[in-house]
Amino acid sequence: MNLSEMAMRMKECPNAGGDSVESEVMSLELFHRCFGAKLLKTEMEIEYFPRGGSIVDYTCEMFGVSLGVSVTRAMKYKGEFEKEDAEDLLRKKLRGIDCATQNAKDTWSKKILHIWATSPDVAEKLTREYKKLREDESSSHLTSEVVIMVTVVNDTFFCHLKAVKCSLGAKLLQTEMEIEYFPRGGSIVDYTCVTFGVSLGLSVPRAMKNKGEKEDAKDLLRKKLRGECHVEFRS
Repeated sequence: MNLSEMAMRMKECPNAGGDSVESEVMSLELFHRCFGAKLLKTEMEIEYFPRGGSIVDYTCEMFGVSLGVSVTRAMKYKGEFEKEDAEDLLRKKLRGIDCATQNAKDTWSKKILHIWATSPDVAEKLTREYKKLREDESSSHLTSEVVIMVTVVNDTFFCHLKAVKCSLGAKLLQTEMEIEYFPRGGSIVDYTCVTFGVSLGLSVPRAMKNKGEKEDAKDLLRKKLRGECHVEFRS
């Protein structure tokens, strides 16, 4: 499975430095494959005034809506990722994407903060802290016009992101019903695969409306970006 031309373009273009290009490439590839995203500008193609402040990682278009996207990883070098870490990460990245939106010469309609999380527990902590930020009047401006997308992957995935240089090369191991659990009756993953020589358990993006009614993730994100509904969105 090869990367799309857009993801390859992002991978080959200069970036602002750091070790995040693989996360950004995978972010665009995910949005392209799941939601039909089209890359508009890469990180260094976006102009700002004044310069030297926070920037977004790329801009794209989904469902006819222009988006500024910031990508980050929710992980901790030593110890567990705690709720304080979740709050600090959200505040930092939301301030950054807000500042970038104000200073950019380009314009976009909405902002996406795409967070790679190492476990459902980390995703849950991020969700809880984000709800607190939204309810706090002093920080409500940070959550305005922002969609938070949390994608859960195996933590070893982060150690192998650089292997995305050519392709994912994923191979299916077991489907949802082939995986055995003990005790039964709990949460399950959708399938397991091996990529980069690492075995992964994956959960396909899902979404829930406020009243618990299931809805297609693509339709839900489209409505969210177009401002047609208010939902919490996770993957």
